[in-house]
Amino acid sequence: MTAIASERRGYQAELFSASVPTRVETLSGPVGRLRSEALGELSELILGHEDHYPGIGRWLTKKVIPGLGTGERVGWVAYESEIPVAAAVLKKGVRAKFCHLSVTEAARDRGVGTLLFCQMALAARRHAKDIHFTLPEDLWLERTSFFAEFGFESAAVAGRQYRRSLPELACSAPIATVLKNAFSQLAGLPSRYRCGPFSLAADLVISVRPRFAERIVAGTKTVEFRRRFSPRMVGRRAAIYSCAPDKSIVGECTIKSVTIGTPGAIWERFGAAAGCTAEEFFGYTDGSANASAVELSDIKPYFAPLSLNQLEDITGQKLRPPQSYALLGRTASAKAWSSAISAAGMLHGSVLAPRPGEKPIFV
Repeated sequence: MTAIASERRGYQAELFSASVPTRVETLSGPVGRLRSEALGELSELILGHEDHYPGIGRWLTKKVIPGLGTGERVGWVAYESEIPVAAAVLKKGVRAKFCHLSVTEAARDRGVGTLLFCQMALAARRHAKDIHFTLPEDLWLERTSFFAEFGFESAAVAGRQYRRSLPELACSAPIATVLKNAFSQLAGLPSRYRCGPFSLAADLVISVRPRFAERIVAGTKTVEFRRRFSPRMVGRRAAIYSCAPDKSIVGECTIKSVTIGTPGAIWERFGAAAGCTAEEFFGYTDGSANASAVELSDIKPYFAPLSLNQLEDITGQKLRPPQSYALLGRTASAKAWSSAISAAGMLHGSVLAPRPGEKPIFV
């Protein structure tokens, strides 16, 4: 159906700033389980293109909505300050298609298009050998560098023309190329981006023993101890890495506070929330003059752990587990972790919410 399109109507730019939160909601699965408001917002954003694509309403009702229900298609709506500002639709398959991408005028040039491109590429990865789409010629000329960043380096006249006026072009690239380029883009996504309840960027990865990681995501352990931990981490978002033998990312949290003191003082104040015994704590801090109590808040467990092997397979990058914690910055290792955490957030934010007794389904 339609291709990549620029949204011509939009909210006033002054409603937004670079710091407003952006979240993405995924739509796929039985229509009765889709949030009707999100489905309506996706429809409204798509129907805003009827002037240029006269058949888009029929495509929406006959193809998109039924396809969302069967899982043949996946849709996304991006929100800024809870205002819908972008929509995307993917058709899955061996030859996957980016069916639609639109961003309102006020939300352009802030990475929302990049975010949705990455979402579509990630969702297409299981079955696709290549990805294709069509787009207006003027958009290709205007945004050639954007598409090239994902591996779409050339365009030819499309065999089918959906628009009334400007000619449409067709682009295609192997899924491996698109994914590789998408994950190089993920490391640069702003920390304000979220997919469902999960953030798409973190400031650090913190390593935790498996049984303690399990208690953290269960909510029975809200304080983690370290011999040393920088107070500068307060307020930052952290990915929780359950170390060997699990070797998995299990969720995310925020560093609420960092308190430094003698082991005795730290245990007296925080022992009740430690999720470990006094013997374990004092054995760990033996020989240290001080210890750090790291309070965790806004803990969000993943529906299922993502192993290092899975993340390395998805992103194509080697991940080196941190000994205690690692900041995500500009080094190659830090960028690899940034991409992996963004991919983990996208995958879990796109999970179809499981009912009791069901396994989570990744779109």
